[in-house]
Amino acid sequence: MKNRRLAMLFLLIAALAGAVQAQAQPIATASSLVGSWTVDLRPRRDAAPYLRKLVITAVTEGRIEGHFYDGSPVQAGRINVSSAPEPHFAFFTDPGEGIYQSSGRQVSRDRLEGMTLSTTRGFLLPWSAVRDTAP
Repeated sequence: MKNRRLAMLFLLIAALAGAVQAQAQPIATASSLVGSWTVDLRPRRDAAPYLRKLVITAVTEGRIEGHFYDGSPVQAGRINVSSAPEPHFAFFTDPGEGIYQSSGRQVSRDRLEGMTLSTTRGFLLPWSAVRDTAP
């Protein structure tokens, strides 16, 4: 009897959580990714900031365009806006020293979280970014 009550309580909580999630409003739209972002690529939390630019110039029909790091063009850029409440994206860059695969999500209007994988250099690097403000 006690297990049954616990199971019913669990199902009720899960149903309520699902209803709340279904009503969640998107925090951003695909077009809100367009702009210039400062990405902090520090290798450890206690390291000095290592800042580089991610510039997203266009988001159309599930694709993103722009450049990352020191101007390497975004290649095969994709965005998924059905993963509400935030857009998720992925792309790769090839600055000539190997391919860097990056992915991320927009966690607020002015903040991104992501990661970059370099199989050539053998690392996976989590990063965060903030939207640049106009001068």
